[in-house]
Amino acid sequence: MKNAILLGDLTPRVIELLETRGLNVLSRVSTDALLELFLSSSEGNNIQAKVAIEKIFIEIANIDSVIFCGNNKNGKVFIDNCIKIANAIPEKINVYFQSGTNKNTFHEVHLKGLAQRKIYVFYDDVPKYLKLLSGCLSDTKNLSVSIFGSCDSRDVIRVYDEVNPEAENINIQSYIARNSISAAMSKPIDIAEHDFHFDSQFIKKSVCLDLRKQAFREVILSLKNSDDVLLLDFMDERFDLLCVENSHATLSWDYRKTGHYNKNKNRPFIAFDADEKKEMTLRCLKFLISECAKKISLNNIFILNIPMATHFIDCESEIIFDEVKYQISRYNVFLRDIISAIEEKIDGVNIISPPSWMVYGDKNHLWGAHPYHYNKLLYLHVANEIHSRRVGS
Repeated sequence: MKNAILLGDLTPRVIELLETRGLNVLSRVSTDALLELFLSSSEGNNIQAKVAIEKIFIEIANIDSVIFCGNNKNGKVFIDNCIKIANAIPEKINVYFQSGTNKNTFHEVHLKGLAQRKIYVFYDDVPKYLKLLSGCLSDTKNLSVSIFGSCDSRDVIRVYDEVNPEAENINIQSYIARNSISAAMSKPIDIAEHDFHFDSQFIKKSVCLDLRKQAFREVILSLKNSDDVLLLDFMDERFDLLCVENSHATLSWDYRKTGHYNKNKNRPFIAFDADEKKEMTLRCLKFLISECAKKISLNNIFILNIPMATHFIDCESEIIFDEVKYQISRYNVFLRDIISAIEEKIDGVNIISPPSWMVYGDKNHLWGAHPYHYNKLLYLHVANEIHSRRVGS
């Protein structure tokens, strides 16, 4: 028998579908548990539902189908969030959705309007019948992306490629990390090669771009075609700024390992969430967006609005991240203020804000469990938002 994940109740029609399709339920969670998760404003609610959803992407090589089962009492919130999950599932896996009665066109119309993949709909009152909804399939062909941000943005691309190996790979033209946007327009800082001893050329380049103030130039030059995509996030804004040589250096972990830092570490610094730094971030961001918009569509500039996670799931238990160590609340307030300022003062860019229930860490993340290393569903949701919104898709 082939394996399936059931997100919803085991109804008579679901049982019939399992039998006719020869499916074995590998994992399931109740409709009520899902709805509780979707309606919750707290990130830490309903571990059972998160575990069932995670199972899809953990067992992705071993499952044939995912079945969503609501009922006539479930409305827009339930369908919207189920479709967010469905859109993240690779096309090779069958997706089924129980849609109440055949006369309930609301479910079907809403599903078709949101779906970015094929979905099979079945009804309570029509036995042994499936209807195919094609949705609006997105095209990833020849998608080129430049990143100014952190592993948050890079992992969107990495996880998408990992889960969809048969799809065309997304080409990363430039990836700039360990750089604070707020410091990018400061005066270049004189540096000597002997001050830097990194085994990683990527880390060395990142630190040098920050100090030489060449990061904006590199990302702008990397945009070659009007349908290229620029992906921005603010996770590396969690670093303070060191005031040095009438300029600012990003106090990343890597910079702190340099001789240049050791010679200047007693100088004043600007806290990452200080009002001054927020103003610097917004001013530099406006400049970067305006310059990039000369080369690509403004609709192809995406900003990730993803707060630090407060927890991750381990063996169906919630493990809380160290608030003091990671300064989670401070960063999340900083992010909220920056996003609010962008919405007020910068028109036209796409802000991607995953639902709060989706924001939790992943114990199996490639780089370990941290508040900025998220579960696969979140990364795939962001990738789908980019595909569906960008000009040229």
